[in-house]
Amino acid sequence: LTYDFVNKKWNKIAGNIPVTQSPNNIVAAENIVFLSTVQFVPTVAIYSYRSLNHGNTFVEMKNTGVNLFLPNSLVRMSDSNLLASSELGEMYVSSDTGNTWKTGQSGLLNKSVGSLVALDNKLFTVKNFSGIIRSDDAGQTWTKKNSGLTTPFANMYFSKEIFEFKGTLYATIEESPDGQVQLFKSTNYGDSWTKITNIPTSEKRMSFVAKSSNNLIMTFFNDYQDSWKDTLSKYFITNNMSTWSVISNNFYTALNLDKVYGMITTGNEIFMFARTKNNKSVICYSPNLGGFWNTRWVDPQYNYEFKKVNRHNNLSGFVPACYIYGTGKIMFAMRNYSAAKEGDSLYILDGLSLIPVSLSGILLPLSISHIDYMDGFYYLSTNTGVYASKDLMTWKRAGGSNYYTGTSVLSVAKNDYIIYVGTNGNGIWTIPHQKVNLGNDVNACYGDSVTLSATGPDKDFTWCCGLGTNEKVTTLTLTNKSYTASATDVFGYTTTDTVMVYINPKPTASFTIDDDEQCLSNNKFKFTVTSSNVTGWQWDFGDGKTGSTNPVDHSYTSGTQYTVKLVVVTDKGCKDSTTRTVKLLKGPDAILTLSGDSAICDGEEVSLYANSGSNLSYQWFKDDVFISGQPYIIAKKQGKYQVVVTDNTSGCSTTSDPVNIKVNSSDFGLSFTASPRFFTSPPFNVAFDNLTPNLTNYNWLWFFGDNTTSTSANPFHSYTYNGDFDVTLIAQHKTTGCYDTFTRTAYISCSGGSNNPCTINPQLKYTGSLIICKGDSLKLQADTGWNYSYIWQLNSVVLANETKSFLYAKENGQYRVLISNPSCSLMSYPVVISYYYTKKPEIKSNGQLTPCTNDSMELFVTTSFPSYKWSTGQTTNKIIIKNSGEYWVTVTTPQGCKVSSDKFSVNKSLIPQPEICIVTVEPNSKRNLIAWERPNTKLISHYNVYKETYQANVYDKIGTVPYDSVSVFLDTNSTPRKFANRYKITLVDTCNVESAPSNHHKTIHLATSPGNPGEVNLIWSHYEGFPFSTYKIYRGTNTSNFQLIDSMPSNLNSYTDINPPSGIVFYMVSVVKKDTCYPAIKRGTVNSGPFSQSTSNIKDYNANQTDYLESDPKSLTLDTNAGTKVLNVWTNKTSWSATVDQSWLSLTINPDDNLLIVDYQANTDKSQRTATITISASGVPDLLIPVTQSGTSDIPSFDNLSISVFPNPSQDYFFVVIPENSGNFESLRMIDIAGKEVFRTTDQQGNVLKINRQGYAQGLYLLKIGISGKVYFAKVILN
Repeated sequence: LTYDFVNKKWNKIAGNIPVTQSPNNIVAAENIVFLSTVQFVPTVAIYSYRSLNHGNTFVEMKNTGVNLFLPNSLVRMSDSNLLASSELGEMYVSSDTGNTWKTGQSGLLNKSVGSLVALDNKLFTVKNFSGIIRSDDAGQTWTKKNSGLTTPFANMYFSKEIFEFKGTLYATIEESPDGQVQLFKSTNYGDSWTKITNIPTSEKRMSFVAKSSNNLIMTFFNDYQDSWKDTLSKYFITNNMSTWSVISNNFYTALNLDKVYGMITTGNEIFMFARTKNNKSVICYSPNLGGFWNTRWVDPQYNYEFKKVNRHNNLSGFVPACYIYGTGKIMFAMRNYSAAKEGDSLYILDGLSLIPVSLSGILLPLSISHIDYMDGFYYLSTNTGVYASKDLMTWKRAGGSNYYTGTSVLSVAKNDYIIYVGTNGNGIWTIPHQKVNLGNDVNACYGDSVTLSATGPDKDFTWCCGLGTNEKVTTLTLTNKSYTASATDVFGYTTTDTVMVYINPKPTASFTIDDDEQCLSNNKFKFTVTSSNVTGWQWDFGDGKTGSTNPVDHSYTSGTQYTVKLVVVTDKGCKDSTTRTVKLLKGPDAILTLSGDSAICDGEEVSLYANSGSNLSYQWFKDDVFISGQPYIIAKKQGKYQVVVTDNTSGCSTTSDPVNIKVNSSDFGLSFTASPRFFTSPPFNVAFDNLTPNLTNYNWLWFFGDNTTSTSANPFHSYTYNGDFDVTLIAQHKTTGCYDTFTRTAYISCSGGSNNPCTINPQLKYTGSLIICKGDSLKLQADTGWNYSYIWQLNSVVLANETKSFLYAKENGQYRVLISNPSCSLMSYPVVISYYYTKKPEIKSNGQLTPCTNDSMELFVTTSFPSYKWSTGQTTNKIIIKNSGEYWVTVTTPQGCKVSSDKFSVNKSLIPQPEICIVTVEPNSKRNLIAWERPNTKLISHYNVYKETYQANVYDKIGTVPYDSVSVFLDTNSTPRKFANRYKITLVDTCNVESAPSNHHKTIHLATSPGNPGEVNLIWSHYEGFPFSTYKIYRGTNTSNFQLIDSMPSNLNSYTDINPPSGIVFYMVSVVKKDTCYPAIKRGTVNSGPFSQSTSNIKDYNANQTDYLESDPKSLTLDTNAGTKVLNVWTNKTSWSATVDQSWLSLTINPDDNLLIVDYQANTDKSQRTATITISASGVPDLLIPVTQSGTSDIPSFDNLSISVFPNPSQDYFFVVIPENSGNFESLRMIDIAGKEVFRTTDQQGNVLKINRQGYAQGLYLLKIGISGKVYFAKVILN
């Protein structure tokens, strides 16, 4: 209803709420109204409604999260924000005008906690609607634990109480609308519950009363009548929750009782606090668990009334009371109305006497709600706080503050040292009542410090002996001694504990080792404890493994040295440790190297090598049987081969991994027959029948004895001539490649026909084995006779120029020879030559060569061989070197073969070994030129240039180039027209240490020969030193007009000019370097350099095959200084001569190289002078060479700045090299002898400038070079 104050009348509202629901709680704030209703049929449920129009219409709140159950107040904080509370003590908040809610508090604040259980550091209580809740963190957070509980309400549990008995949790739950209460138990901290069905009576409700360590008392009743009117309640006792005994049969008649307020029990005793029918307080007593009752004390004058505490959830109340343990006395709260003071008092019942208890220290007036005895303290819960007393004479309040003034304590629990206090309406409080605890007595070891730890009510402690106030203190005592610490607890009591420190003697750790130095292979160390008076030991072997037995064996799998630690301990825990070192001697490497294939054929062999080393010995085993003591063996038989290598110094051995040699059979069981075999007249037709098993496994080759063959398995053959013929069958296994041969001698006999006119014997003869060393040869001898000719073949390929009756076979493969005479030709039987399998020696090193020192380095061969020959001439398996260089070794194999290693380069210099950029034939001097690039460093003194001698891989030094010079070298002693040359360079650092040599570069040598009529064949040696893809072929009618005529891939080195011009023709071949060479420290600003290609020698050829005589150059222009010029003479004449008409010229003829060397004197006259050189040869006209030498007029003096020009004289181009750090380049001008400027450039390309001739006339030219405001001069001659 709502009341209308204007019309002064009541109006009915909420007409839309179902009539089956009864309004229960209603709250309003302005126009917003919330209503809670209860429905009992057909099921019990609680509903929530909201109205936004003063209650005229309501909308049920569904699926809105938390519902507002049983509201009792509502506050509107703003238009949308509401705050509400419920009868259950919950707080709710809403930010959308009550459409959705969330709880505004957590935990149990402002709750009545009538049941509280602490069990194994977990806290349990009950909460309406939530059921059983548990906290694992001392009440900070709570979780529901209702699994197994039953309830008639959706997700709502009307829990009554929870208690613990003998470590098991018990809870009472109202599980039906009529108020039926059931008892549940949990043995797993509430995670699951089961119902107890053997209830001793049919009453609907029940409540916990009291318990001891062995017994539990509960009351059972039907209605929640007056809490203290217990005439309809029944009391039962049990010790196992399955069998119950009634203890209330004669309560009310025999004892004249009207009300029972509570009980306490211990052992077999039960004390009951009650009121008689004539309203006197009485204490009844049963010595036998309720079997018999009597009156122990009764109020004589109606002055006393027991303090009664009501519990929530309609549970039975209780009287605050406890036992005074060890005395048979009880203490309880009671009010004495005859006393002058107000409030409750404490009394002790001693037998039949009532003794008041001192309340000293308690704030009065007093209202007592709970009494407990725990761990030596009596606890009193009052309206002014919680008090504690040790002696019941003086009480002290917890913390000196009031924890819950005006509240009543309904339940108390304790976990460890924390007291949990459940209140009536004020939640759960905690009181930490901790005593000082120093732990167990300590066994210490002599000389060790001892750390003592205290726990207690405070972090500040008072230690004896001047140890301070910290929780942990450290002390040192050499004798037994006691220590105490004290602190003040939360009630103000001083709590003290004592700990005894016992000093025990320390052991001395020691152990022995049976042989502390062993070989790594098969090592087994035995360690034995030799300490006295120890009861335990622990080994640490240093490799991550431990042990605890004595004695103990231990083996190591790797390493060279380990520290073994022993820790021993006495029965008092005193320890000592010691360490010792064991050494593991590493055995030598045992490396077995197979030279060849592990699968061979009968009659073949392979070599097995062991690794080399100093003072080693070897044991070879085949199938675990000793066969040899050499460092190498030759294996011919199938089996498992291993070598054991022993270091003779240490005695340690290592066994190699096995190598399994498989020997495939070469006995295929070859056999055949023929039919017919004997003929007296032609035709001589024979059918051969191959009787060999498994024909398809083989390839076949038949020799019928008449110089014919067949590859059929079962051939048919016709003989032509008379004779007795040997027949040979050769089979090759298709999988293994092995051969077997079977011959029947004079197997086929033919007569009655004509005789064979060809008498050539097809058999090749040889002496020795068909297996040779690579590089060796075997002489094969063919049949000889008058006018025989021979064509030898290797693997069916004709061998060029091999036309003699014998051949020194050097390559492996099948050899045959076609022998011919005027009567016939015959192909010989094949001879197959193979190589011995050989192992190339490998060089390794120990140490290093440090620059600028006298260090040495060891080079050694990793594999053992019968003999060694180093490039230094030494013959051991290792050598000591001190210098840079290339080193190699040639070894002898067990078969006597010579095999050389790869070259091993060693560099001792400060600078890495240099590399050649390019080698080429310099076009003016026609000599070989070597060029390289210099690094920018101050650590190089000079470069050495080496050329290969007439002995392969042997180099001689031919020159030196200072570091600060242009890095090119002209080999003036080279003869490119005759052959190619290989070159290497080294550098010498500022410590005068020479580096290792560079990789070699080889020039191109070009030769010509006549081809088919009118054609010229060119062949050249390959360039070696840098990668390239193409050869370029040039041709000219003189040495100044070369033109590219063709290109060839780099893997070919011959060419035929099928249309050469008539007369004298000149040829040249070149290769282009991808990255051009810049022989200076500073490279150009563009990717170009003075050396971009390597050219061959120029080769002349007269396609008309007539005599000729030419020179290059055809004239000479000389400067004023003395000097030498070289002319190339081109002729096909075997000899020629030269003369000159002026004495200031002298001539030297080099007929081998067709060179004319012209030496000239200096011209001191101002005017130029001329001369003529005449070159003569028989059968050809004389060749006249004009010579002009400049005078001294108009030639400027030159500055001392060292500017280099090369080549000089020049034909196609020249380079100008300006010294580094000489200044800023400004310009270069080229002026002819008449003073005319013919060329100018300001483009700087680093410190090297390349000038192309560009058609300038031959003669002397002046170069004017501007650098940083100064002018410097140089000169160049263009031929």
